[in-house]
Amino acid sequence: MTDLFDRVLLPVASVEDARSTCRAVAPYVDGDVLAVHVVEKAGGAPDKAGVEQRELEAERIFDAVRECLDHPVSTEILYGTDVAETIFAAAADHDATAVVITPRGGGRWLRLLTGTLVGMSMSIALVAAFNETMWADGKDERSLRGWRDLSPLLAVELAQAGLIYLLEPWMLYPLSIYSALSVLSLFVLLGAMVWVMALGLDQTYTRWRQIWLPLLWGIAFAALIIGGMDALRLFLTGTIDGMPTFS
Repeated sequence: MTDLFDRVLLPVASVEDARSTCRAVAPYVDGDVLAVHVVEKAGGAPDKAGVEQRELEAERIFDAVRECLDHPVSTEILYGTDVAETIFAAAADHDATAVVITPRGGGRWLRLLTGTLVGMSMSIALVAAFNETMWADGKDERSLRGWRDLSPLLAVELAQAGLIYLLEPWMLYPLSIYSALSVLSLFVLLGAMVWVMALGLDQTYTRWRQIWLPLLWGIAFAALIIGGMDALRLFLTGTIDGMPTFS
């Protein structure tokens, strides 16, 4: 199987972007590396900057790649009206096995907050569905009756997001374990619900100790889903190690 990093295409937009991308990919590179910079054409309208000036800037960016990456690097300046299309066309032309792009700054808070709130919304919906599926004596009322119930959850989630953004990397390990266990718990609840509904046993339980078998199936379901995703990743990429962007 071809190694994921045999032929790496490295799109770089600026000197700082080149440095951060090279730091991310350096531990994994063992094959050919092609660094590319796209000079965006305006599709018939005059360019915002002269092509010569852009090419000089591209050479500065390529110099940053060579300084940061202790590995032979080929370089190429690309021209196109659509940056993404130009990059992936070059990847196809050069038969690249990976295109490595690191997140550009500025949107980290937005991604963190939206991811946190999406996770909270999924948890609220799934826990409510689990209770509705399992319990014979459930109450016919909203799980959240208003801001008074929602505000503490928002405070906890926003505090967690702030800790993730502000803490030193080594202090993130407990939060990482908590996050992983939260995802695992959601899969277990979902698996238990699937088992109960498949057997037509929904709304027949009154105590937690009665649902040990559905929860046991939920654990097996979670292991099956997570193992299946890992197997698919191994098949497609040849590795289950952390990807450079997230390492």
